[in-house]
Amino acid sequence: MTRLAWIFDSWPRRWEGDSARAAQLRRVVRQLAADQRFLAWRSTESRRLRPPGRRTSASVGRWYTAMAPLWLRLEPEVRRQLVLQTHVWIIERVQAPDTCRLPADDLSPDGALAHRLERLVPPGERARWRPWIDVVLAKLGRALECAPERRDRRWVRSLFLVAYYVPPPVGHGAILRAL
Repeated sequence: MTRLAWIFDSWPRRWEGDSARAAQLRRVVRQLAADQRFLAWRSTESRRLRPPGRRTSASVGRWYTAMAPLWLRLEPEVRRQLVLQTHVWIIERVQAPDTCRLPADDLSPDGALAHRLERLVPPGERARWRPWIDVVLAKLGRALECAPERRDRRWVRSLFLVAYYVPPPVGHGAILRAL
């Protein structure tokens, strides 16, 4: 990916006359390079810092790493940040529960996870994103009601997908269309 960025910046291009398009394509290539660097860092960091009380197998980590390009492509940017912050909460509270209080305490509308997510939303858009946050909190709460003996790798994976499956709020003139 670094080589691609170097080629993109140094080789002559046919569309060079369109500066707006050139800037757009440069931004895309730089974002792809940044995503690749993040994925490489994350895989080495996860190998280095294995939590001692981890209750899930390495297959969940491999699955999450394989899904990382999907998480990093989420749009709009606010949604991507909210989904990734939800994943951080899942790792901290669900996969390492001995170090923190019960996860259910964080899932109230005024709980720690709600506050974490609200801080990521620009002030002018908080009213628009609050229903999204409430839906994620409710779905995570229902998922955590699962009996402990049924909490396997599949269940952990489903937790990471909760925020992903909640669609972003409609706004700014967007229209939902049936397929």
